[in-house]
Amino acid sequence: MHCENHPERQAKARCQYCWKPLCLDCQIRVKDQLFCSKRCHTLFQIKNIWLRSQQALFRHNLYLRAKTEHLNRYSTFILIILVVAAGAISLYSATTEERYTPSLYGHSMSKEASSPAAPPAVGSAKPLGKPLGADKPLSAKEHKFSSARPSVGWAKMDLRTEPERNSIGGLADAEEICSNFHIYLAQNRVKQPYYLVDICGNAPPNSIIALYKNDRLCDTVPCKGERFLFPRIGLDRNRNILQAKLITADGKLCYSNTLELLVDKASSQVTEKGLDIKRGDINMAKICLSFDSGENADAAPLILDILKEKQVRTTIFLTGEFIRRNPNIVKRIVEEGHEVGNHTDTHPHLTTRSEGGRLVKCLPGVDREFLHRELKKAEEAFYHLTGKHMSHYWRAPYGETNLEIRKWAEELGYIHVSWTCGRDWEDGLDSLDWVTDPSSGRYHTAEQIRNQIINFGQGTEFGANGGIVLMHFSTYRPHQDKVYLQLPEIIAGLRAKGYEIVPISQLLEGKGIDSNRWAKKGRLRQAGR
Repeated sequence: MHCENHPERQAKARCQYCWKPLCLDCQIRVKDQLFCSKRCHTLFQIKNIWLRSQQALFRHNLYLRAKTEHLNRYSTFILIILVVAAGAISLYSATTEERYTPSLYGHSMSKEASSPAAPPAVGSAKPLGKPLGADKPLSAKEHKFSSARPSVGWAKMDLRTEPERNSIGGLADAEEICSNFHIYLAQNRVKQPYYLVDICGNAPPNSIIALYKNDRLCDTVPCKGERFLFPRIGLDRNRNILQAKLITADGKLCYSNTLELLVDKASSQVTEKGLDIKRGDINMAKICLSFDSGENADAAPLILDILKEKQVRTTIFLTGEFIRRNPNIVKRIVEEGHEVGNHTDTHPHLTTRSEGGRLVKCLPGVDREFLHRELKKAEEAFYHLTGKHMSHYWRAPYGETNLEIRKWAEELGYIHVSWTCGRDWEDGLDSLDWVTDPSSGRYHTAEQIRNQIINFGQGTEFGANGGIVLMHFSTYRPHQDKVYLQLPEIIAGLRAKGYEIVPISQLLEGKGIDSNRWAKKGRLRQAGR
């Protein structure tokens, strides 16, 4: 990394505001913070003032919404009591000989009284039709707060269930927004203390993001584009659970995934628990064409032939059942240098789905022992056949995983690898070759899928860098529309754009994931052979 103003010099830091790389001569230090100019320092102060005001407004809205929700709990009960009371009074009045009714001015008037009520005398009670001061016009300040008063209750984060968190005024909206709202550790290119981390993520444009650490508000930032960043978040000494809250421009609410970070003071490292890799290093022009084994191996020989002809090494996730049924294909995969990941033994479903489409709870019977058994059996089948261990990557069947499941797998040394996905199919790299019904709205032709993979990220800052494509060894699509038949053109198209097709291990080299450390954590799974 070279200085912005002096390209021949090595940069030592970045400007706190514009993030330009700076050498020692270009740095302006103000209260332990570095800037490239006085203008950036002034803009940084303005930004901090604006962020503090947003945080204050954020807390004020939290208080008002919580109070509103508290009052709404009793509104139905109070309404029932009032209706019953009004009915009882009406019934009682109908049965009495003399009926008294309140006059317009608050005086009682007998039924026999034939003359209209006289206006009240000076000093008598005011009319009951309006409260005191009702005729007084609102000030500008009062009108502002009355119009901005929230209409939907907003409870604290730890008091809501997961389905309630993701109900954003409609199932379609919830699936669309929550599926794209993720936070993860940013790749720090500037050296900073190990206990300070940058948290970034994806969110809808023109929204406000609030970051919580251990259920406490940490910072708020606006999301102008589709990416946001929380710089230099200080971590506690032991456990740090991070989650973000999103408010869209039209007031919809959503919660992100959860990150659990542990600070190891002895090694000066921050360890992320429950990793879910969806993309590799976005600063390197590399991409992975990953494959999952299916119920059969009808397409496996042809796929391997194409990969061998095009000199492509990739990562293939195998189940234990596939290994036992197709030993010759598995041996060929190893001989041709492909990386083998764990896809469990029997390919079971693992989680349920909430109303918002998010994976929430483990299915009955899915616990730590069940997952360990599934992963170990697949590992054993592979080791007994090839004499080698699987890589320390695994992929959950159907992509069904949550933080708890991923932490159980990490106990055996496995990191979970998903695939690159986004808000819509056009924003991800799922080939959808498992969708077999042409009448389905999710069905795309092989040519459409080929063009989507080749042109993914075109026109964006990072393109398809670090992308992970999902494909399968078997498919029940019509013969003339099988996706793997487009592999030669996909490989040629990606290479023509300058991408190198690599296995997962090479794709993650720039993300700071130490494969040796995870291999050491896998001693438990090796001992369980």
